[in-house]
Amino acid sequence: MKLNNFLRGLFVAVLLISFFSCETDDPKEEEEMIPEIENQIVFWSDFQGPPIEVSVSGNVVGSITAISSDAPGCGSSGNVTLTLNPGNYSFSAQENSDPFRTWSGNFEIENDVACLNYLLFAN
Repeated sequence: MKLNNFLRGLFVAVLLISFFSCETDDPKEEEEMIPEIENQIVFWSDFQGPPIEVSVSGNVVGSITAISSDAPGCGSSGNVTLTLNPGNYSFSAQENSDPFRTWSGNFEIENDVACLNYLLFAN
């Protein structure tokens, strides 16, 4: 009799543990936890100099004020990050003071690009 009660109690304990330890695999929960960041570009510099004003397609979009030794992630402080629709774009950039370096060029944002890095280096 004691063995039956023990086995019954053990069965109930295992059943409760398995019930409360189950995780749900709800894809909606996972999607909400991972932010969707696509089609971004970050302009950055790896040298000491004055702030660099960046324009894309003729519109001023921000200034680079940070110096990064490695490519920064999109959204990093002191760099210029944009979210753009897929397509081809032109850019120009210029320092606000001496030595007044300038840059210009084109870049392409493709579908599902998480973060494109564009280094403006001293020329």
